[in-house]
Amino acid sequence: MQQVMDTYETLQQHKVINRLAMLSNVTIIFMPMTFMAAISGMNFVNMPGLDRDIGYRMMIGSMLTIACLMTAFFCRIGWCSF
Repeated sequence: MQQVMDTYETLQQHKVINRLAMLSNVTIIFMPMTFMAAISGMNFVNMPGLDRDIGYRMMIGSMLTIACLMTAFFCRIGWCSF
């Protein structure tokens, strides 16, 4: 009976580790976008892109590009589990 309980606990720990790894990957993907949003949200007078009409679109595009590239990289090295 003790072996069954040990096996069950081991399986549960493995599931928790997989969930934590996935949450870490999601955090790593969203961290650069959060940083870029924080920098662009500050009230600067001389910031590149503020004087252009497409500055907002360039920022959103760069955020999406970074997220897609990081997701592709994680999937390529086998860290994606979705």
